[in-house]
Amino acid sequence: SRGGETEVNIRGFADPAVMEDGLRSSVFRMDLEDKERVEVLEGLTGFLYGPDNPGGAINYVLKRPTPYRFNRVTVGDAGGGSGYIHGDFGGPLDAAGRFGYRLNIVAQGGDGAIDDSRLRRALISGAFDAHLTPDLLLQLDASYSSYHENGIPPTWIFIPGAPHPNAPDNSKDWGQSYTQGDDSMAKGGATLTYHINDALTWRSAVKLIDEHQRNYVLANNLVLAPGSYEQLIFRNSNVENTTTSAYSFLDAKFRTGPFEHKITVGFFGDIANVYQPPDRNFTAPGYPALSVATPTAIPEPALPMSMLPQVKSNHLEHSNFTIGDDVKLGSSWSALLGVSEARIIDQSWAYTDPGAPQSASYNRSKITPAASLIYKPIPQVSTYVTYIQGLEEGGVAPDTAANAFDVLPPLTSEEYEVGVKATLGKVLATASLFHIDRPNQFLDPADNVYKQAGDEVHQGLELDLSGKVTPDLTLWGGVTFMQSHVANAQGNPALDGKRPIGIGGVADQLAKLYAEYAVDAVPGLVLTGGVYYTGSFYSDAMNTDKLPGYVTEDIGARYSTRLYNTPTVFRFN
Repeated sequence: SRGGETEVNIRGFADPAVMEDGLRSSVFRMDLEDKERVEVLEGLTGFLYGPDNPGGAINYVLKRPTPYRFNRVTVGDAGGGSGYIHGDFGGPLDAAGRFGYRLNIVAQGGDGAIDDSRLRRALISGAFDAHLTPDLLLQLDASYSSYHENGIPPTWIFIPGAPHPNAPDNSKDWGQSYTQGDDSMAKGGATLTYHINDALTWRSAVKLIDEHQRNYVLANNLVLAPGSYEQLIFRNSNVENTTTSAYSFLDAKFRTGPFEHKITVGFFGDIANVYQPPDRNFTAPGYPALSVATPTAIPEPALPMSMLPQVKSNHLEHSNFTIGDDVKLGSSWSALLGVSEARIIDQSWAYTDPGAPQSASYNRSKITPAASLIYKPIPQVSTYVTYIQGLEEGGVAPDTAANAFDVLPPLTSEEYEVGVKATLGKVLATASLFHIDRPNQFLDPADNVYKQAGDEVHQGLELDLSGKVTPDLTLWGGVTFMQSHVANAQGNPALDGKRPIGIGGVADQLAKLYAEYAVDAVPGLVLTGGVYYTGSFYSDAMNTDKLPGYVTEDIGARYSTRLYNTPTVFRFN
């Protein structure tokens, strides 16, 4: 992460769609303390969430009120001397349990995990459930969080042909102590669910998010030659992102002969706007010839804060009208069939000139189908075959391109997938073969223009395992073997067969294994640990710069006991 931002890569595609309780959430960072769980949906999910990334989507599920009195306090050190306290409280508000609440409060502050880094953040998040009638449920949620970090790690950038040294000592600050990130975020949402009768259910929701990135001073380290780098220090300030998301669906259950149907029809969409002053960026002159052997302290340059008012720089709308049928035939066969009309409206303005006309705009829609056939030969085993299409907005040309900040046209991707899921005792084992086609986007070194040409093909095999292998040993893990390449690169045949690069690279192999082992000799003691492998990948479109694979590990333990008759857990990671 950098300044609280985390990048996620699914099946070789970065920046997946992000939702909270099924509502799109276009935010820079995400607090986790008020979330019950994180759901990762692999592959195209346009039928569920509208125009999105073909790799998959991430849905964060908020904690809801508990039916009983609940109080939990967590204190600790999050690493490097960063004190942390989290209170999680919930329960009913009346004797009948018709009204309930959940409250999460977080405070963290202190030194970070690297030299010169300090972190200060806070969160207050509340949820309220009201059973207005036995069939009508109103759910409300609201939160406010703030985040301030000093000593943010820099981004390392390598010009074509520049050698990649071994990764530098990650405990040191390769940026500067005065780099910082400072933002706040306010959210509010409401969901209404009405069980009209045994056959009909109506559900609707809306969420509003306002995120304000007040001040970000960052460093980029540009490697030009062996053993040295140039540091660029810049400030971004006073950027505001607003998102309004909503959905409304009607679910209907009925039978037609031997078939059981659950029809869902409705709408979901979101509107996101970005506001920023024309002079939000200030960059200091580069500091060249710094040694890769050791970080260099640089006096803080004069980087003024923007004093101009914000102007709208981007307006983005996603909308989806959808109808789907979950149909079952007996206990062995079922199918998911659906069709959506997905629309994207994207408007951009040259925010460096508030009087300038729109620099890019499009309004496109497409009918996209989705179909899955599921067969259960025995109750413990499910097999499936899926085909789906999806629409997503085109990429934005980087600031180094000849067509900097141009928004490319929308993309239509398609996916084929076959798989099997089996429950073996208390273990879930899955295997899937997938093939995803997406139009290729890249910065062409021939003319330095960011463009679309050909197809980006990602295909591979995924194997996953989760559950209790023995009464004392629990495993979560998997491996992905992926073959990705560019095909049909009209106008640039040199790209044919090359591996796409994406954000963060497209690795050829991924493997992860996390384990928990309960020690019988010490009741309450559980040992934890994981190992995670990312295979090699390329950093340039022509595949001349290949980066090796790498491994990360973690290890820990937790001990559950009672202190003064209060359930208590000690954790070490």
